[in-house]
Amino acid sequence: MTIYHLFTGGTIGSRINTDGQISPDENSPYRLLEMYKKQFTVDFNIECIPVYEILSENLDAEHLLKLIRAVGELLASQKLSENDGIIITHGTDTLQYTAAILGYVFSSAKIPIVLVSSDFILDDERANGMDNYRYAVEFIKNTGKGGYFEGMGGVFVSYCNKGGSPTVHLATRLALPVEYSGDVSSVCDSYVCRFSVGYSTSYEDVYDRKTIVPADSAKTFMHINPSYSISPGNRSFNLNPKTLKLTDKTDYILRIRPYPGFKYPALSEDVKAVLHESYHSGTICISDDLRAFAEKARSLNIPIFLTGLDCRESEYETVEQYRKLDIIPVHNSAAIALYCKLWLAVSNGIDIAEACTHSYAGDWV
Repeated sequence: MTIYHLFTGGTIGSRINTDGQISPDENSPYRLLEMYKKQFTVDFNIECIPVYEILSENLDAEHLLKLIRAVGELLASQKLSENDGIIITHGTDTLQYTAAILGYVFSSAKIPIVLVSSDFILDDERANGMDNYRYAVEFIKNTGKGGYFEGMGGVFVSYCNKGGSPTVHLATRLALPVEYSGDVSSVCDSYVCRFSVGYSTSYEDVYDRKTIVPADSAKTFMHINPSYSISPGNRSFNLNPKTLKLTDKTDYILRIRPYPGFKYPALSEDVKAVLHESYHSGTICISDDLRAFAEKARSLNIPIFLTGLDCRESEYETVEQYRKLDIIPVHNSAAIALYCKLWLAVSNGIDIAEACTHSYAGDWV
């Protein structure tokens, strides 16, 4: 088994510089591997592929396309086997965006592609980067022959929240980040699996084998999320990484986050779609301002899609009111994933209504 490592910078690939600031360091990604080798037995081959070195807040279309090309070239090569995997080191600030884009582009991949980040630089004892990496490796091992997830491909994120368990998420289901926190979660708690070491929990222990820790012979338990599933109507975009486009015309997609007193902006013909976030219960204020905005969007043939509505719960009366304004709720879907889906659709001539009213790459819970 070979795990291919693609390095893109981020906190996990950074150190404190001479000015006391955190900045990307070309040697830091290799430090992650050195730290792993000191703690665990490496029973797989390692191949490293530097892609770029940036702090992830500087991510843009150009960087995403470079990463997509690198992953695409690797998947198209003849050297991959069914037991192999890909790990991408990435910063936490835009982790959800890169994960979603890659998730839509590579949902049909035959091997797992796992993004790994760190909330602090690796030299900081508070950093979770090693745990995130370790369990990305464990997950990849379980997608190989004889593993619980044998044959599972696509894009995932391995992340351990503060006080939580190492968790693997589907890349197209990551929820919006929480303020002042590096924690990562899936919408509707729809993660794939969690890990624990040395003890069991109330979850079914579907995976129980000696871990790669030789010192104490502890056991690693993998706990499958009983709620995790993929919609039967799930689709794939089947985009070609070589020819895929990502427009830098950000005004093509108008993204709105509501708050009390919010006033809607003017719409122009340049806007191709509106992504409207909601309050936590899938609601927004039904005001005359909204009605005028929706009427203008209708006249310009601009669709309005809304995230945050959980189809498993009772709806508030305001939901029916915004439906009558032709605002389309996309149930149980992550806001960032829907933004990335719109970005891909607008950039590549994909029918926007078709893309947003169907599940792609497992994005609907």
